[in-house]
Amino acid sequence: MDPEIAAVAREFELGVPIKSQHLNGGSASVLKLRTTLGDFVLKQGELERDLLLYHQVDVALNAVGVRQAHLFAKPDGRFLSSKAFSVFEFLPGHWNHRPTNTQAIAFVNHLVAYNRALSTIAVPSFVNDLDNVWKKANSVNFVLNRIPKWLVGLTVSVPARFEAVSRTIIAYWRQHRSDLDDLPNQLVHGDIGPGNILYGTENAIFIIDFTAYQEPPLYSLCVAFYWHYFYHSHRPRFDRIANDLAIYGSQQGFSGDEKQLFPTIFLKVATTILFVPLLLNLERGLSPLTQEWEKRANIVDAILSNQSKLGDAIESTGR
Repeated sequence: MDPEIAAVAREFELGVPIKSQHLNGGSASVLKLRTTLGDFVLKQGELERDLLLYHQVDVALNAVGVRQAHLFAKPDGRFLSSKAFSVFEFLPGHWNHRPTNTQAIAFVNHLVAYNRALSTIAVPSFVNDLDNVWKKANSVNFVLNRIPKWLVGLTVSVPARFEAVSRTIIAYWRQHRSDLDDLPNQLVHGDIGPGNILYGTENAIFIIDFTAYQEPPLYSLCVAFYWHYFYHSHRPRFDRIANDLAIYGSQQGFSGDEKQLFPTIFLKVATTILFVPLLLNLERGLSPLTQEWEKRANIVDAILSNQSKLGDAIESTGR
């Protein structure tokens, strides 16, 4: 057993360590630890401020029966070990890039309650700091002020398709920059992709790896739509989107502004995911395969070209 991991177990009083391993699909800084008291997830590099917010999320969700991985504290009340490890409850389940209808229904029902609970938590100012590539790509102002210059001076070769769609979506946001300004927003999970949705037994759903954003509640639903019904689908599934919106709307309802701006919210999600690889290349020298640049560009184009279909999908919810 790694001495650092054994020290974490002692500091958090997790029992005697038995085995530690990297989680499948997780980053190198995430481990599963088995001890005599059970299974735990260890993460390294989390910030104290993020853990304090997560603790609020943990308490608020579990208080209303929305199962969330518990964040453990040491006996002194702190959430970080001496080696900057944090400890979470391990929740069992499996991922599915293309959820079944039954799984989608369970997920959407879960997300309604999830977002409702998050709406009770004040959003700390740091949530809107542009301190990583995802937050930068999610800022319309950042995209409009920085990306056009970078596209001109690129030293990495990107597909012509990516450049063309990038310029198209930038032109779109120049025209629609303020469209979402007056839409109510709240604390949401901004990274609800397949790897962060676990399907357990008897349709149990767990949403993990909370990533704090301040956006309309529909934002988190659009993130899931992007990955489920565009990225990991053989073709865009507007029928599945309509079905999921009907389920969500039957419980929560949609305002007139939400219905009108749903396609725009979806485009913001797609724009963010489009530009993350570019920022990763510029800041860290990482470059995805050609087909990855093109795939994300094609999804933006599909969403932009089908605004009326998306509008019809949410209008048909009837609320």
